[in-house]
Amino acid sequence: MNRKLILIIVGVILAFAILYGVVGWQIGERSKEIIEMGMKSSDQQRQYANYMTEEVYQQLHPVPRGMTNYSGSYQPEHHDYGIIGFPIHLFGVASVKVSNYYNDGSLGFNEEVHLRIRWKGGKWIATDVNIKA
Repeated sequence: MNRKLILIIVGVILAFAILYGVVGWQIGERSKEIIEMGMKSSDQQRQYANYMTEEVYQQLHPVPRGMTNYSGSYQPEHHDYGIIGFPIHLFGVASVKVSNYYNDGSLGFNEEVHLRIRWKGGKWIATDVNIKA
C-alpha cells in the first residue's frame, strides 16, 4: 500500500474513534439526567416524557417500586449518579449502566441501573430499564 492510502485509513479510523467517544460521553451525560428525572415525583416534574417512557418512569421512581419512605420532593444533596463503564451505542440505539445512589439518613439505596435508550425526535429517550440493587 502506498503511504497516502495508509494515512487516509488511519485518519478515518481515528475520526471514527473520536466521534464514537464524543457521542458516548453525550449519552452518558443524558443518562444521568434521565436517572435524575426518574427520581423526581411526577407532581414536581411532569417533563419526564422528554427523557423516558411512562413505563421506565414507573420502574425507576422509588415510590411506585414500594419505597414509601422516599421523600416527596427531590433533594439533589441526597443523590449521586455515575456512569459505569462506557456506553455502547450504534445507529440511534444505546445501552448504558448508571450507578444511582441515594441516602437521606432514614432511607438509602445504591443500585446499578441499566438503561436502553433510543434517539427519538433529536434527543435520547430511555425506553427500557433494568435495576440491580
